[in-house]
Amino acid sequence: MNRCIALYPEKKPDKFLEKWDSYLSLAERYSFEEVFTTIHLPELSLEQQLESLIRIVSLSRTHHMTVTVDIGGRYLEELLNDKKYLKLFKEADPDCVRLDYGYSQSNVRKLHGLTHVRGFVLNASIYNLQQAKEEVEFLKSLQPEVQIYACHNYYPRPETGLDPEFARKQQSIFESMGIPVMYCIPDSTRPRGPLYEQLPTVEGHRYLTPDLVMLELYCHYHCDGIMIADEFVSASVFRKIDSIINTRVLKVPVTFLSTATAEEKRKVLGIHEFRYDSNQFILRSATSREMGSASSKIIPCHAVLRRRGSVTLDNEKYSRYSGEMQIVLQPLASDERVNVVGRISGHGMQLLTYYRFGYQYRFEEAK
Repeated sequence: MNRCIALYPEKKPDKFLEKWDSYLSLAERYSFEEVFTTIHLPELSLEQQLESLIRIVSLSRTHHMTVTVDIGGRYLEELLNDKKYLKLFKEADPDCVRLDYGYSQSNVRKLHGLTHVRGFVLNASIYNLQQAKEEVEFLKSLQPEVQIYACHNYYPRPETGLDPEFARKQQSIFESMGIPVMYCIPDSTRPRGPLYEQLPTVEGHRYLTPDLVMLELYCHYHCDGIMIADEFVSASVFRKIDSIINTRVLKVPVTFLSTATAEEKRKVLGIHEFRYDSNQFILRSATSREMGSASSKIIPCHAVLRRRGSVTLDNEKYSRYSGEMQIVLQPLASDERVNVVGRISGHGMQLLTYYRFGYQYRFEEAK
């Protein structure tokens, strides 16, 4: 899966060199291999954006990362008609160009002939099947082995992101031609202005945490790549995304009740795998069942109403099931055979919905 981060032009790019370099180093550590940037921002001159592009490409190469630059129709026209701008673009030497709204095929052909651009990225959100075929055929006519992939838009304005069904339909259009498709992941660490409403592809992802967006894209969309569209996300976000892609252990904090005993905490804390045949009422920990033994009986205590998100342990009144842990998915009545020992937050519960995709979960005491 292709992994990409975004860096955006600045009025005074030299002031951002250290910050960019640090961020690229972090991304490289987690196997991110591409940087997305743009030179069609209305708030900056094209020259300012090209100066940023030169520095971003140079830094990215030191971290073994390629650079894709987004160019809209008007800016592409301006670039091709000004020798100074074209010289700066050639000096930057980005790897790929993402073709945004308003470009003409004649200008793309001219750009390809005048520069060393090695690939093109199509906007996955805007073409129907026939248009997509025409664009792919055109790009291949420039050079048969030209690199082509597609990347969905991100949507700064709330309520304008894609519907899930439409996003998947667009994905299928390009994948039918063997073209990989990328989606954008938002983050609230440093949301981009001027709206500061995060940058998702799918509207329903706008205010979700990056790990939940990544899980949905990876497990339900089976997408070919992701771009963290908002800048300067934390190391924690990179770690979580890496864990999801590599089907590693996901962390779930548990808030224990004051009645929870040391033995109950011992049963809960650690790595759990949930039974594939769990139902709509409870998730059953296969791990705790395997750990169960006659020598570690759970004493009946706090057998109260089981709310959604409750962490429970079967006590010794449940005979051989004593010590088995469950997570409650729907409210259940109290049962003298079942101790309620803690609870899991809404975020943790959302992580747990992916248990059938091969994930294990590390339960940690909430701080």
